Amino acid sequence: MTTVTYHGKRDQLDQLENTVWVETAAVPGHLPTISSLPSRTDLRNHSPTGFEWGYAGSGPAQLALALLVDATSQPCALKHYMSYKNEVVSRLPKAGWTIDRESILTFVREQEQKERA
Repeated sequence: MTTVTYHGKRDQLDQLENTVWVETAAVPGHLPTISSLPSRTDLRNHSPTGFEWGYAGSGPAQLALALLVDATSQPCALKHYMSYKNEVVSRLPKAGWTIDRESILTFVREQEQKERA
């Protein structure tokens, strides 16, 4: 089973772009694949200066969109990313964080259940 984990780390001097990457482990015991998370400013350009987290602004909106597009699909992400920003990304620790794809999928399922209720 493939596991996907997202990581964010703030620049130590807080002067450069924050780093967000995706770690994909397809086979247990083997080295994971690591890549940068695309910002997806092609879909919505909330923050051309990069990702942010720990508050509810434009940088966190861009991060929420990018995470949801990567973990789900473009239509799903566009529907739920602002809720994800408000409920998850705005509360991430400033220094750094780790989120797994399954927690994103759980969030989306819960949002869709709320809509059906």
